[in-house]
Amino acid sequence: MESVNFKAAFVTNTSVLTKKNEVRKAAILKVDKKSADDIAVLTDVAKKWAQTNGIAGILLSILEKGFRLSNKKNIYILTKQEDSFEKLSPEGILGIVGVSFLRDVCNIDYIQTNHQYEYKNTEREYKSIGRALFDYVKSNAVKRKICLDSPNSSVGFYEKCGCRVVHKDENLTSMEYNPKFKKH
Repeated sequence: MESVNFKAAFVTNTSVLTKKNEVRKAAILKVDKKSADDIAVLTDVAKKWAQTNGIAGILLSILEKGFRLSNKKNIYILTKQEDSFEKLSPEGILGIVGVSFLRDVCNIDYIQTNHQYEYKNTEREYKSIGRALFDYVKSNAVKRKICLDSPNSSVGFYEKCGCRVVHKDENLTSMEYNPKFKKH
């Protein structure tokens, strides 16, 4: 896939770890929800990821149902690309987070990593992509509680990020991270 015209705005520099625990530069971008090109690229990426990971179907479903219509919801991309973001390479997208920053709470709709860098992939070049996205949200939640619904298979990841279980059923677990909680 070649680079595309992307309207996403640069938010901040960050870093990710390689498999050998080396620090690599990365960037967080905020997707322009009104840009048909931005949404089309994310939809294409989600379709590609969904072929190898069923969880990516959640992202695809959200994008296809008009995620961009909500003013409170934002999409952030973690990319290994360091500059020239207007020509973003879809292969450079490490992960995506959908989040709503509300007055007293921050809702994470999803955190999705590129299947090539998932924890279970022992050949992955990068690691801790989901953690980098969660940490970005946490740093911007500023005293707000973070709430999310997680597939049961991802509960361990969110617990490592400091979240606690609020409610659990057969398929889904409601969790929250509250900066007032002390992790034991």
